[in-house]
Amino acid sequence: MRSDAATRSVFQAELEKAARSFADGLSKDSRPDANRAWATIAMLIGGVTLARAVQDTGLADEIAGAIRQAATSDIRAESPRTACSSLRETVPDP
Repeated sequence: MRSDAATRSVFQAELEKAARSFADGLSKDSRPDANRAWATIAMLIGGVTLARAVQDTGLADEIAGAIRQAATSDIRAESPRTACSSLRETVPDP
């Protein structure tokens, strides 16, 4: 069952705040990088969802590791102001 409109509205507002903060940390210059922020957030949420949904802990670890590697390599490759330390806290080791 989906949440009611008020709950979705509050969730959206908080998610947008988190995405703006994440985008600010990813930006190479003074402009926030909203597209990369949304893509990274979606990848992290999807990866955690998949890893928790499977029964095989080895597969769960493989999924989590792949997401961690993809997310941190994107951040390191693209941004001089990395958010890697906070990302490491968000994505657990396999």
